[in-house]
Amino acid sequence: MTDLTPIRRKLESLKGRVATAMFLDGAARVAGMLLLCVVLSFVLDRFFKLETAARGVLLLSGLAALVWAAWRFVVVRMGGVPGEDPLAVAVEARFRQLDDRLISALQLARVEDPESLGMSPQLVDDAIAEAVEPVRQVRFREIINTGRVAKMALLGLAALLLLAGGSFADRESASIWFQRNVLLRDIRWPQKTYLVIDEERFPGGVARIVRGDDLVVIARSVGEIHPDKVTLVYHDSEGDRGRVTMATDVQSRTYRYEFKDISFPITFHLEGGDEITDPYRIELLEPPEVAEFSLTIGFPDYAGREPELVDLSAGDPEMLRGGFVTVRGAATKPLKEAHLITGENEGGRLSMQITGEKTFELTLRPTKTVLAGVRLRDTDGLSNPSLAPRFLVRVMDDRAPKLRFMKEGIGTMVVTGAVIPYMLRATDDVRVVEGRIEVLKSAGDRAAPKPDVVPLATKDFGSREVELRGMLELGPMKLTPGAFLALHAYAKDNAQPDAHETKSDPITVKVVTLEELFNELRRRQAEQRRLFEELIRREERLRDRFLDIRDQPPSNPNELRIRIEAQGQDQREIGRRVRAIERAMDQIFLEMLYNRVYDEARISQLRRGILRSLKNLREKTMAGHATALDNAARGAENLQVKGTDGDELQDGYERVLKSMRAVLAKMIKLADFTEIIQRFRDLINAQTDVEKATKKRYDKALEELFGPGGKKKDKDDG
Repeated sequence: MTDLTPIRRKLESLKGRVATAMFLDGAARVAGMLLLCVVLSFVLDRFFKLETAARGVLLLSGLAALVWAAWRFVVVRMGGVPGEDPLAVAVEARFRQLDDRLISALQLARVEDPESLGMSPQLVDDAIAEAVEPVRQVRFREIINTGRVAKMALLGLAALLLLAGGSFADRESASIWFQRNVLLRDIRWPQKTYLVIDEERFPGGVARIVRGDDLVVIARSVGEIHPDKVTLVYHDSEGDRGRVTMATDVQSRTYRYEFKDISFPITFHLEGGDEITDPYRIELLEPPEVAEFSLTIGFPDYAGREPELVDLSAGDPEMLRGGFVTVRGAATKPLKEAHLITGENEGGRLSMQITGEKTFELTLRPTKTVLAGVRLRDTDGLSNPSLAPRFLVRVMDDRAPKLRFMKEGIGTMVVTGAVIPYMLRATDDVRVVEGRIEVLKSAGDRAAPKPDVVPLATKDFGSREVELRGMLELGPMKLTPGAFLALHAYAKDNAQPDAHETKSDPITVKVVTLEELFNELRRRQAEQRRLFEELIRREERLRDRFLDIRDQPPSNPNELRIRIEAQGQDQREIGRRVRAIERAMDQIFLEMLYNRVYDEARISQLRRGILRSLKNLREKTMAGHATALDNAARGAENLQVKGTDGDELQDGYERVLKSMRAVLAKMIKLADFTEIIQRFRDLINAQTDVEKATKKRYDKALEELFGPGGKKKDKDDG
């Protein structure tokens, strides 16, 4: 069989040339892409001074473009280099005279057993031999467009030479570009204008401030050219963006802009001349605040009292001179230091002890009133914007006790054997330790004698607040009618070095005869009875007014409602007047009891009977009837004034009047009782006077009969 090795060698050589041409074409395209990416990156960064993030995006984009070009034009193409048959077809397409003999010879040479395919081995060999000679005369490499390949290779080489030449021509710019756009370092392009922001205010390009504070940005121009205008370009975390012109000071070459009330983090840069600064950030930090706070007031040693926790919501606390104040609190953030600032202008500064990561404490002994607040500084170096909590501690001298002294249940007229109920209430800054009552007796214009002193039991004292109730017996004081009594209470504290004593306002009463007291009590009873009788007449008029409504009810339900409501209001007003009479009668009974005009049990029985009747009349009968009138007014549209509804309301008035007349009867009996007691007292007094007169006449007769000593002698003899 004819040997095709020479043809196959030529095809193999052609395959290598094709692969080389494809590689050169692809490499040229990659070189062009590299040149495009570098130039684009250089131009954008040089003129716009891109931020690191933008340069990073450009770098990744360029690398992606180069990888894509290498894959698309080199790797993919090199993987598609044609084999023998495609190359043979390409050669025959170039050289038409071969007339498919090359591809036919290659394919027939691969047939190992022509006879199995019904082909003559001799004919196959003749066909192959017929193709060999023409193929040998053809130059396969002519199918490659060497001019285009050379052109692409030159373009790629030119791109690389441009890059290399540019780098050598301006090594500084090439180096800066490489460091900024490949190594992503933050170095600056050479320029004529440089704007510098205070490094102390923006360390590392970041300023940290308290949320809500203001911040002044000050920049200086340090380059060759100083711009007349500098623009600050900013955006915050909420998407707010803006461009503002900074205030310019030409002489100092400084530019200024103030951010007001910063509520969100801000990023900004400056633009001026050929300068575009790196971005600066304003970060917000929460300042420390006082989360917990307590104030404890301590007392001087003599007080003998434990320190007390102060409720600041109740007002400015007070402390005694010689005591102390302990301030304790906790902050919202870890603390570096804490101070107590005193004075209106924050003139005083006292260091507080940091007792924990967030807690602080201080004890001080102020000698005068102090206004103070808390200043915190956290580990971030931030301070609380205000001195909250701000508080005032008033330093006071120990004051005398406050004293209230009053009589209870007794009037201004008493008899010689009466008892005066009293209430004494004393309060002190520290402690009330003792007290007494002094009774000063006087009559007419005579000088007041030495007062009677009634000591109070020491067991009832010893605390800051003392409240006592007691009875002052007048019998042992040997009083006579016509005398005036002035009662004072005294309370004493344990202040040092000198205790304070307080004297109350006086309670003044007049000592009267039993007859004078009875006359006064009877007068007041009669007055209350007359007032009650007037209330009965008023209740009768109220009933009659309702009967008029029944006889001629209004046709308009709204008018009916108004008139029934007025009835209920008047009924309640009568109830309030009954309450006043009830209080007045109770006072009369108490004066009868405390003046001991008669048997205590009997007076108490009468008191309970009349007061209970008045209370039941007011709280049950009258209140129930007033409620019924209110309910009737609310249902005025369906109220049957002439029917059962009116009957029930009329019965209510009758029940009220019946109860009032029953109470009046008891009040009349009380007047009779008082009259009987007075007559009984008068009878006893009359008998006493007769006995005294008889004894006086007897003594006079003895004296006339026996002489001045006869009375004594008679007694001795007897």
